[in-house]
Amino acid sequence: MQFIFDNWPLLSWRRDDGIGGERVAVDTVTAQTLTNKTLTSPVISGPTLSGTVAGLLFPVTEYDGDGAIAIATGIVALISTDAGAYTLAAPSAAQAGTMLIITSKTAAAHVITATNLINDGVGPTLDTITFDAQPGASIILVAYNLLWYVVSQNATTATAAA
Repeated sequence: MQFIFDNWPLLSWRRDDGIGGERVAVDTVTAQTLTNKTLTSPVISGPTLSGTVAGLLFPVTEYDGDGAIAIATGIVALISTDAGAYTLAAPSAAQAGTMLIITSKTAAAHVITATNLINDGVGPTLDTITFDAQPGASIILVAYNLLWYVVSQNATTATAAA
Protein backbone atom coordinates (compact mmCIF):
# COMPACT_ATOMS: atom_id res chain seq x y z
CA MET A 1 0.00 0.00 0.00
CA GLN A 2 1.26 3.47 -0.78
CA PHE A 3 0.05 7.04 -0.45
CA ILE A 4 0.06 9.20 -3.55
CA PHE A 5 0.12 12.96 -3.07
CA ASP A 6 -1.95 14.93 -5.57
CA ASN A 7 -1.80 18.69 -5.89
CA TRP A 8 0.90 18.97 -3.25
CA PRO A 9 0.96 21.11 -1.06
CA LEU A 10 -2.86 21.25 -1.02
CA LEU A 11 -3.08 18.05 1.06
CA SER A 12 -5.05 15.90 -1.34
CA TRP A 13 -3.95 12.32 -0.73
CA ARG A 14 -5.00 9.06 -2.36
CA ARG A 15 -4.36 5.61 -1.01
CA ASP A 16 -3.43 2.94 -3.56
CA ASP A 17 -4.23 -0.43 -2.00
CA GLY A 18 -2.50 -2.38 -4.78
CA ILE A 19 -5.61 -4.00 -6.23
CA GLY A 20 -6.62 -1.23 -8.54
CA GLY A 21 -8.78 0.67 -6.10
CA GLU A 22 -7.96 4.13 -4.92
CA ARG A 23 -9.64 6.09 -2.14
CA VAL A 24 -9.24 9.72 -1.17
CA ALA A 25 -7.94 9.77 2.39
CA VAL A 26 -7.79 13.54 2.86
CA ASP A 27 -8.89 16.35 0.60
CA THR A 28 -9.30 20.09 0.90
CA VAL A 29 -12.91 20.29 -0.23
CA THR A 30 -14.90 18.44 2.43
CA ALA A 31 -14.72 18.76 6.21
CA GLN A 32 -12.24 16.31 7.71
CA THR A 33 -11.88 14.87 11.19
CA LEU A 34 -8.48 13.60 12.19
CA THR A 35 -8.27 11.43 15.29
CA ASN A 36 -5.04 10.15 16.80
CA LYS A 37 -2.95 11.50 13.94
CA THR A 38 0.32 13.39 14.06
CA LEU A 39 0.60 16.39 11.79
CA THR A 40 4.05 17.54 10.78
CA SER A 41 4.44 21.23 10.01
CA PRO A 42 0.71 22.06 9.93
CA VAL A 43 -0.36 25.46 8.71
CA ILE A 44 -3.34 26.79 10.63
CA SER A 45 -5.29 29.70 9.26
CA GLY A 46 -7.78 31.55 11.40
CA PRO A 47 -9.42 34.86 12.10
CA THR A 48 -7.38 37.99 12.35
CA LEU A 49 -7.90 40.15 15.43
CA SER A 50 -7.67 43.88 15.05
CA GLY A 51 -8.73 47.08 16.76
CA THR A 52 -8.72 47.34 20.54
CA VAL A 53 -8.51 43.57 21.04
CA ALA A 54 -4.73 43.66 20.63
CA GLY A 55 -3.40 44.49 24.07
CA LEU A 56 -6.85 44.17 25.67
CA LEU A 57 -6.72 47.42 27.62
CA PHE A 58 -9.89 48.75 29.19
CA PRO A 59 -10.44 52.42 29.91
CA VAL A 60 -10.43 53.30 33.64
CA THR A 61 -12.96 55.76 35.05
CA GLU A 62 -12.48 56.92 38.63
CA TYR A 63 -15.46 57.84 40.80
CA ASP A 64 -14.68 60.01 43.83
CA GLY A 65 -18.07 60.40 45.48
CA ASP A 66 -21.70 59.47 45.05
CA GLY A 67 -23.27 59.34 41.60
CA ALA A 68 -24.39 57.33 38.61
CA ILE A 69 -22.00 54.85 37.03
CA ALA A 70 -21.81 55.27 33.25
CA ILE A 71 -22.68 52.24 31.15
CA ALA A 72 -19.58 51.66 29.03
CA THR A 73 -17.20 48.72 28.88
CA GLY A 74 -14.28 49.39 31.15
CA ILE A 75 -12.94 49.55 34.67
CA VAL A 76 -14.80 51.57 37.28
CA ALA A 77 -12.50 52.52 40.16
CA LEU A 78 -14.25 53.66 43.34
CA ILE A 79 -11.68 55.95 44.96
CA SER A 80 -13.64 57.83 47.61
CA THR A 81 -12.23 57.35 51.13
CA ASP A 82 -15.82 57.57 52.44
CA ALA A 83 -18.41 54.91 51.63
CA GLY A 84 -19.91 55.95 48.31
CA ALA A 85 -23.53 55.54 47.24
CA TYR A 86 -23.68 54.82 43.51
CA THR A 87 -26.47 53.94 41.09
CA LEU A 88 -26.39 51.75 38.01
CA ALA A 89 -29.16 52.04 35.42
CA ALA A 90 -30.59 49.20 33.36
CA PRO A 91 -28.62 48.43 30.21
CA SER A 92 -30.48 48.80 26.93
CA ALA A 93 -30.72 45.98 24.40
CA ALA A 94 -28.08 47.81 22.32
CA GLN A 95 -25.71 47.69 25.32
CA ALA A 96 -25.82 43.89 25.62
CA GLY A 97 -22.26 42.62 26.09
CA THR A 98 -21.08 45.73 27.93
CA MET A 99 -18.72 44.67 30.71
CA LEU A 100 -18.12 46.66 33.87
CA ILE A 101 -15.20 45.74 36.10
CA ILE A 102 -15.93 47.62 39.31
CA THR A 103 -13.23 47.75 41.98
CA SER A 104 -12.66 49.65 45.20
CA LYS A 105 -9.33 51.37 45.68
CA THR A 106 -10.11 52.29 49.28
CA ALA A 107 -11.12 50.72 52.59
CA ALA A 108 -14.71 51.97 52.32
CA ALA A 109 -17.97 50.01 52.18
CA HIS A 110 -19.31 51.37 48.87
CA VAL A 111 -22.86 50.51 47.80
CA ILE A 112 -24.18 50.32 44.24
CA THR A 113 -27.97 50.34 43.77
CA ALA A 114 -29.45 48.80 40.64
CA THR A 115 -33.02 47.95 41.63
CA ASN A 116 -34.15 44.55 40.26
CA LEU A 117 -31.28 44.55 37.75
CA ILE A 118 -28.63 42.25 39.27
CA ASN A 119 -28.71 38.58 38.33
CA ASP A 120 -26.22 36.48 40.31
CA GLY A 121 -27.46 33.10 39.05
CA VAL A 122 -28.78 32.08 42.47
CA GLY A 123 -32.28 33.48 42.78
CA PRO A 124 -34.48 36.40 41.82
CA THR A 125 -32.95 39.64 40.61
CA LEU A 126 -31.22 41.67 43.30
CA ASP A 127 -31.03 45.37 44.13
CA THR A 128 -27.70 46.32 45.70
CA ILE A 129 -24.03 45.44 45.66
CA THR A 130 -22.14 46.17 48.87
CA PHE A 131 -18.35 46.24 48.86
CA ASP A 132 -16.39 45.05 51.88
CA ALA A 133 -14.32 47.88 53.35
CA GLN A 134 -11.19 46.54 51.68
CA PRO A 135 -9.14 47.82 48.76
CA GLY A 136 -9.52 45.32 45.94
CA ALA A 137 -13.13 44.40 46.67
CA SER A 138 -14.54 44.00 43.16
CA ILE A 139 -17.27 42.68 40.93
CA ILE A 140 -17.51 42.03 37.18
CA LEU A 141 -20.89 42.62 35.57
CA VAL A 142 -22.00 41.94 31.99
CA ALA A 143 -25.09 43.50 30.43
CA TYR A 144 -27.43 40.96 28.89
CA ASN A 145 -31.19 40.79 28.38
CA LEU A 146 -31.68 44.24 30.01
CA LEU A 147 -30.05 43.06 33.27
CA TRP A 148 -26.61 43.01 34.88
CA TYR A 149 -25.21 39.48 35.18
CA VAL A 150 -22.57 38.80 37.83
CA VAL A 151 -19.59 37.09 36.22
CA SER A 152 -17.27 37.22 39.21
CA GLN A 153 -17.09 38.89 42.59
CA ASN A 154 -14.52 39.34 45.32
CA ALA A 155 -15.40 40.73 48.77
CA THR A 156 -18.77 42.03 47.56
CA THR A 157 -22.33 40.96 48.36
CA ALA A 158 -25.37 41.34 46.12
CA THR A 159 -28.66 41.51 48.02
CA ALA A 160 -32.36 42.20 47.58
CA ALA A 161 -33.91 45.26 49.17
CA ALA A 162 -35.30 44.61 52.65
